[in-house]
Amino acid sequence: MANLKGIDISKHQATFDAAKAKAAGVELVVCRAAYSTVEDIRWDAFTAAARGAGLPLAAYGFLTAHYKTKCEGSLAAARNHMRVQVSAWLDIIKGTEVQWLAVDQELEQGYSMGLTASDNTALLHEACELIRAAGVQPVVYCSVSWAMTRLDARSLGAPLWLAYYYKDPADPDFGTGALPGGTYGEFMQGLASEGLLLGWQFGRIGYGVQYGVGSANVDRNYFYETEDKPMEFVKIEGKQLVVTSTKPACEVFSAPDTAAVLGKLAEGTVHTIKAVGNTVELAGMTGTWYMIEHGGVDAYVLALPDRCAVGDVVIAPEAGAEPEPSVSEVQIVGEGKLADLLRALAAYLEG
Repeated sequence: MANLKGIDISKHQATFDAAKAKAAGVELVVCRAAYSTVEDIRWDAFTAAARGAGLPLAAYGFLTAHYKTKCEGSLAAARNHMRVQVSAWLDIIKGTEVQWLAVDQELEQGYSMGLTASDNTALLHEACELIRAAGVQPVVYCSVSWAMTRLDARSLGAPLWLAYYYKDPADPDFGTGALPGGTYGEFMQGLASEGLLLGWQFGRIGYGVQYGVGSANVDRNYFYETEDKPMEFVKIEGKQLVVTSTKPACEVFSAPDTAAVLGKLAEGTVHTIKAVGNTVELAGMTGTWYMIEHGGVDAYVLALPDRCAVGDVVIAPEAGAEPEPSVSEVQIVGEGKLADLLRALAAYLEG
C-alpha cells in the first residue's frame, strides 16, 4: 500500500502556491467545493493552481443535513437537505476531473447531531450512491471517534478518510504514514485491512508556509493507494448462481465494475456460471465476480453472501427442466449471519 502526501484546503487558506506545495512533496490536493450549497470562494482559483502545477485533485463538500437545526431529528428531512447539497457539489466539480468527492461530516461548535447512528448511516449511504451515480468515486470524511459512534463505517459502500490528530500544538510533519496504535489506531488498521481506509488526516497545526498556503496552519494527510489487480476470468463448468434475495438485490453488470449495473436478478432464479474472476472487498463483505449469460450476452455478477449463493449444477430429473441445486449442494461463500445460517441448514439436510 503506497502512501501519498496530501493537503486539504479551503477559503481559510486564503492563497495557494501550488508549485511550492509540489516542490515540498505534496502529491494530492483536496479542495473544498462547498459549505452546504455555497461554493467555496477559493474553489476556482485553487483548483486552477493545482492543475497548472500538475497536481492531482480531489474535492469535498461540507454537509449540514444532519444538523438538528436542519432536520429536527427526521431522516426524511435530512435526506431532502442532503440531496440538494450533494447536487450542488456535483454541479461545482463538473469538468474539474477530481479523483473523488468526499462527504465531510462533522459538527461545528454550537450545533448538535439530529440523527441516530442508524439513520445517519442510511443518509451517508444514499449520499455516496448519488455521487457514484454521477460517475464520481464517493468518500466519507469524519473523525475516527465519529466513525466509531455516529455511523456504521462498514455499511457505507465507500471508503473513509479519517481525522485523528497528534497532540496540538506539536503536530509532526510527514513521516512514514504508519498508522498509530491504541483503540482509534486499531480501528483504522481494521478498516485499512479491508480496503476501506482511503486516508488519515494526522495534522492540522503549523506548516502552512512550507506547503504554499496563505495561513499558518494546513491540514496534512496520508492517502493510501492500493495496486489494483487486473481483472482476470477463468472458464469454469458445472457451477451455477442461485439468487437468494432482492432486498438487498443481486445486481447484474455489463462489466466487472459496480458502476456498470444493468439491472437486478429475480429472487429464486438460477444462472449458469461461465467463468470466475477476482475476489474483492465491498462494503465490508467479500465477493467474487462471476460471468453468466444474461439476455443472450455475457454479463457479470458480484456474488455477495447476503444476496446469492454459488453451487454445483444439479442434473434435472426431467429433460429440459431448469436445473436447481438443493440447499445441501450449494457452496455458501462469504461470512455473516445469513451465510452461517445457510451452512447450518445445509449440514442439517446432509445429516
